[in-house]
Amino acid sequence: MRAEIFFILIVCLIACKPKLNSDINNVEPTNTNIQSKTMDEDFSDFFKKFKNDSLFQVQRIDNPLSLIISDEESDEEQKKEVKYVSFNQKDWDVKIKYNAIEISKDTMAVILEGIDTGVHIEHVFAKRGDQWYLFQIKNLSD
Repeated sequence: MRAEIFFILIVCLIACKPKLNSDINNVEPTNTNIQSKTMDEDFSDFFKKFKNDSLFQVQRIDNPLSLIISDEESDEEQKKEVKYVSFNQKDWDVKIKYNAIEISKDTMAVILEGIDTGVHIEHVFAKRGDQWYLFQIKNLSD
């Protein structure tokens, strides 16, 4: 009797074996909206967040930051702790505009200019790995 029950149990297990699809090319991904964490960060998206989010900005500014103050006679470089850089008009006493310029594949400059004031400040960003960082500010104002 035990042998018969054991035999029936074995037959049931074999009969219940799931069917495997050996054609892996027919498998469709279930979620195509997943982005790889290793994708390069787009500068436009980065800068939008950088200029509006002070906590994000603190994480993406090299400290000490290289500050270059230029006058007619020399370029003086200093290293200073910088916590926040404002690109918002409300924080400036003069009317400002800014433009992003690609210096190289991994280097961008955002040039902030005061309209009719002589203010000219270059914010230089570099890509490290797949993320952008502010590493230098050049004050070339008159």
